[in-house]
Amino acid sequence: MTSKARRWWLGLAGAGIALWGLSGWFGDDEDAATPRQAVNRVWLERLPKSKRDVVGHFVLLDRKKKRIGVGGSSSQWRHDVELFHWALDRDRLEQAFPQTETKASSTIKAEKCDDAPRPFTMCLDIEGADGQKRRFYSRREWIIKPREVEESMDELVDDYPELEGPRSALLAAGLPEE
Repeated sequence: MTSKARRWWLGLAGAGIALWGLSGWFGDDEDAATPRQAVNRVWLERLPKSKRDVVGHFVLLDRKKKRIGVGGSSSQWRHDVELFHWALDRDRLEQAFPQTETKASSTIKAEKCDDAPRPFTMCLDIEGADGQKRRFYSRREWIIKPREVEESMDELVDDYPELEGPRSALLAAGLPEE
């Protein structure tokens, strides 16, 4: 094999390896545990039992110019929410809460999980620096389009009425413009 042919094959192999390595950035494997699966998705601590049942929820929106998170608990009739800015570095979630001027650091893990209660298919585990753990659940199709939050949530609530509380909370929170 000539030197030129060897360089060509090595270049082709290198490009293949690079593309394989980058593939995780462009399309997460739905079965793989990746913190990025936590983003632009609705997470609930459990399904509400009624319109007055207060359920914890968690959302990380990756918008064009701002990463906004919404955490809290809601029923269809009552909302207790807090907005925050966030950054994600591998499995480390950093949160900044403008209202209280405080910060928090957690590790997160989002994945498809077989032990999730029905109808959920995904789990989000959050562990705070203080060791406190929380688990939220979602479904593969509970995706929010970050530039179309209201429309995305309306579509989800049409198919999944149990998301009315988080939808109302997101809209009532008045997400800052981009």
